Amino acid sequence: MIDWRDAALPVETVPQISAWDLHTLLESGEAVVVDVREPFEWLEGHVQGAMHLPMFEAVARAAELPADRPKAVVCAGGLRSSTTISALKRRVPGPWFNVTGGMGAWLKAGYGVTRA
Repeated sequence: MIDWRDAALPVETVPQISAWDLHTLLESGEAVVVDVREPFEWLEGHVQGAMHLPMFEAVARAAELPADRPKAVVCAGGLRSSTTISALKRRVPGPWFNVTGGMGAWLKAGYGVTRA
């Protein structure tokens, strides 16, 4: 990244949101949650109403994402979600948000999960 920036090449960022911000977006019905964790993680509990799009399937399944709604992407801690957003934003319009701290932050904030 240092060499990239030194060469004045374009750099894009993705807005980071907290678990509280995600909860607020969900209450308003504004955004869709995209969970990019592995199936075993999903089964352990996920945000109710989230779409499950495992990281390594996400690009192939990009057409399943709504083009007309903001997308908040979550993983366990924030790294996989950020990486997945980078791949998806070339294929599906945003806005995109990365949930800082992922499901760990969601649970720590006291928000529930579903296993259905």
